[in-house]
Amino acid sequence: MNKFAILLSLACTTAEAMAEDASLEPARLREQTALNAIGPELLAAHLRHDGIGNAMVSSASLFYALSVLALGADGASETLLEERLLADADAALAEVAPQLATRLVTDGDGHGRQGAFRLNNSVWSTSGGSQGTPFIFSEDFVVAAERLYGAAHYVLDFTAPGASRTINDWADETTDGLIPAIIDDQLLATLDWAILNTAFFEGGWGTAMRRMDATDDYRFINLDGTAQAAETLRTLDYVASVVDLDDGSVAFQLPFAGGKYAFVLHVPAPDEADMPSWLLDDAVPHLADVASQVLAANGPQHQLSIRLPVFAFSDSVTLREGTPVTRALGLQPLFGARADLSRLSETPSRVDLIKQDTRIELDENGVRAAAATLIGGVRATTVRPTYPPRAIVVDRPFTFAIVERETQALIFNGVVVGVAVGE
Repeated sequence: MNKFAILLSLACTTAEAMAEDASLEPARLREQTALNAIGPELLAAHLRHDGIGNAMVSSASLFYALSVLALGADGASETLLEERLLADADAALAEVAPQLATRLVTDGDGHGRQGAFRLNNSVWSTSGGSQGTPFIFSEDFVVAAERLYGAAHYVLDFTAPGASRTINDWADETTDGLIPAIIDDQLLATLDWAILNTAFFEGGWGTAMRRMDATDDYRFINLDGTAQAAETLRTLDYVASVVDLDDGSVAFQLPFAGGKYAFVLHVPAPDEADMPSWLLDDAVPHLADVASQVLAANGPQHQLSIRLPVFAFSDSVTLREGTPVTRALGLQPLFGARADLSRLSETPSRVDLIKQDTRIELDENGVRAAAATLIGGVRATTVRPTYPPRAIVVDRPFTFAIVERETQALIFNGVVVGVAVGE
């Protein structure tokens, strides 16, 4: 029995394994992976090397794009990907990752009110057209990608004018229009194959919010110290615990309707003097730990009056051979001539590009967030008691995460360092 047959056999016994093995309970299942590590690492590297600004990445989207790639890797490349994607050396990625996906996703109620998170995968190969020979994926790779990750295979002439529209339409459709394009014709023409993952989240608030205009005395203190008027949200009747960290910062959650997902914020101490250092060295690297503390918090509850800015922004991060972000994530060997993707195709190839585009929109209705991660390759060749009041005004740069509660998995994570009216 070849390796792909073994992987598929593992997938078919998922239900039995989950029923019999307590280690596959939701939080433990996520802990077997490095999903909660790879997102903050990417975000920190992005901020450190591309500049500090409003930024967001999707841990889940990058994790699953690389998981599909791992099906085509062998030798040192397979080992590298397993080390990057797994926290438990004894776990099998092709068994754990699909199981975790079933815990993370839900279709909600179709209107975003109950929280919905979707993951979609696809694999693409060039037909060659008039410019060259086609790139042929291994049949075993195509079957495994479809069976384990639902990744349909599409053949497209990457060099044809307008070819990128087909891929972009797929990204646009699977992200409800939040990521309308991930690649252009010029870049696509340089590739021979691509793996594409999209992640989409939509959730309405689980607590009442009031939108307030930018005419009152609220000011958001941007990273450069300037004060910016902004539209804000204010909780109306929200009782919850707050986690007070040793450095004077505070962390808390805002629930999404339905209870499956939460929006976790980590806000610096009012007297924090070195905001870049706090973001890069403290908040972002420890985002997963802080989120876990918030979700597990059972301390004194308060009648919280929380105020935070309305915001919306798009972001993009690109990894190429030799770039600082690529090196920071330890993925440089996948871009070199020695990359072993021999289970992806009989044609020797290597990774040429990893690109993730994201968008988040937060307002009084809730949050919509999406990501598209493209890996491109080339030939390598009710009645309650009263609570003490507590007010939290989010008026300085902060980190945030969208978290699936049961697994405590970060599906999106980011920072807000500045706001603008009507952004």
